[in-house]
Amino acid sequence: WGPYFSAMVPGLWLNEGGQSATGALVDHIINHHGASAAAKEAAEAYGLDIYAFLNKTLEKLANGGSIDSLTDQLHVCPYFHGNRSPRADPSLMGMI
Repeated sequence: WGPYFSAMVPGLWLNEGGQSATGALVDHIINHHGASAAAKEAAEAYGLDIYAFLNKTLEKLANGGSIDSLTDQLHVCPYFHGNRSPRADPSLMGMI
């Protein structure tokens, strides 16, 4: 990211650095999804944590094929907390 001229202070350069929080986003989706409680109950019934349960569910849905083929036609804009540079638009929201 960056550098950006006059982005924060006129006439000076701004160099931005950041770290993605992909794991936190996955946790957010799992914990706030409408089927979260049912999935967690099912995982517990199988003696699995939620991640292992979801992975097994994906394997079942793939029906012996590649798991990544399940998302061939899926596009995700992961701006769940706004977007950073180069757009830097805090009003952008995620969509699937």
